[in-house]
Amino acid sequence: MDSTFIRRVNIFMPAVALLAAYALQRIKAKPWLSFIVVVWSIGLGVVGQSHHWYDTRIEMRDWANVYLPKPAKVAISASINIDGMRNWRYYLNEDWDYFITSEAFYRRYAKSMTSPFGIPLCNGGIYHGGPADQCEDFQAMLLGTHEGVVLVKEFKTWDVFPERLLYPHFFGYYETFLGDVKVFRSIKPPKEERTTS
Repeated sequence: MDSTFIRRVNIFMPAVALLAAYALQRIKAKPWLSFIVVVWSIGLGVVGQSHHWYDTRIEMRDWANVYLPKPAKVAISASINIDGMRNWRYYLNEDWDYFITSEAFYRRYAKSMTSPFGIPLCNGGIYHGGPADQCEDFQAMLLGTHEGVVLVKEFKTWDVFPERLLYPHFFGYYETFLGDVKVFRSIKPPKEERTTS
């Protein structure tokens, strides 16, 4: 379901294959250029798989176990719970002090393969988006416009190739699992203060 856009773009693949074949034919005249294409392709393959070798959730777990205060109520999204983490629960429908979420969960609320040309609508534009108010909260957190939540820490996968750095900027997430992790902190007043005001 997260590859809807890819399926719709498949009609352009024959034209892309013909352009690639034409480019390869032109490159054969210059052996050094063929070498660059092979090295570039191998590099793309290695970098594309590196997030499976280096799991950002391990770095997040080590950081969170040290820096998040023990009495804090920590919410986690799907795809976050890994061995060695404290006993945190899925608190999304309750008040929380910190919220840790993985790109595998939050990408549906931002630009991604299913909605590469803009932020999807909360009503009907997101697969398994949950209630509209929860969707709007997630989108506001990701855009940095949520009044009661701030981004505390981000654990990102690394990229060195220009096309892999530019694509997310223009079209959002391009892989089904990249592995970025975000940690948000609630800056809402305590429950007692909110009920009295």
